[in-house]
Amino acid sequence: MSRALVAVGLVALAAVAAAQEVTTVSVSTGLILLKDDTVAPIDLGKRYVKWKVRTKLDPVEHQVAIPAPGSAGDPTMVGATFTVYNTTGSGEAVSVDLAASRWLWTGGLYKYTNPAGPVRVVYVRPYKLYVRGAGAGWGYTLDEPTQGRIGVRLRLGTAIEWCGEAPGRLPASLYDRPDKFWSAKSAAPATCAALPGP
Repeated sequence: MSRALVAVGLVALAAVAAAQEVTTVSVSTGLILLKDDTVAPIDLGKRYVKWKVRTKLDPVEHQVAIPAPGSAGDPTMVGATFTVYNTTGSGEAVSVDLAASRWLWTGGLYKYTNPAGPVRVVYVRPYKLYVRGAGAGWGYTLDEPTQGRIGVRLRLGTAIEWCGEAPGRLPASLYDRPDKFWSAKSAAPATCAALPGP
């Protein structure tokens, strides 16, 4: 196939993707784990994020169903975005673009790897989501007394977005404090919590 035809095909795919409406699915959360370091001497390399989702036993409308290869939700073609944000009004939010070039489709799952990036690993497979990031490039800070509730979103291209939300485990003095947020398990929210405004 000529380069001209490839270019035309990519332009056509981009136009279809732009016109497609994103489907948003709320999912249960098994774990949201955030870490930071705000006590001198500060080591931003200790920052960490993890999100784990398992939905096989959940109602169908709250399960993870992966988009087909070649579709507008195929992250190997259109990339993805991962967002963590506070849902109690602090306004804090961090969003990371996950480049298409770092995604692979293998064995019935999508896998993202970037050993030096703020988000290191993402798995998207039937019923399951897993995201892990770390390092100074991960920008979510934990310098408030508590977070209260944390929302998470993973969007693949222009086709599908999953969202979850969870409060910190109790007691807050151990699990929702400066430098650490460890969520309780939480059912899928009825609707995705709104992102903080500009």
